[in-house]
Amino acid sequence: MVKKPEHGEKPAVPTNFKSLRTAYDGNVKLRWKGDRLTIYYQLEMLDGGGKWIVVATTSKCLHAVVGLESGKAYTFRVFAMGAAGASALSDSVTAKAA
Repeated sequence: MVKKPEHGEKPAVPTNFKSLRTAYDGNVKLRWKGDRLTIYYQLEMLDGGGKWIVVATTSKCLHAVVGLESGKAYTFRVFAMGAAGASALSDSVTAKAA
């Protein structure tokens, strides 16, 4: 039996967050698993000063961050936004730009 969402239920935290290989210089491709309560996802990257900055807002569970320095490692996290609010933050992922 499929569980129906309760009124005011927030989306689940995105899971299986990982980086994928890409052949494009300066890019990091990221993928995660979401849930049906999600309207959109917000992808954040840790900047050099220790602050999280928004790099994308998307309805997809796959995104390529472009314009990065090739060979440099970057750290990302994602959360889901639904009608009742935001999910918890995903685990962070560190990946080198191609």
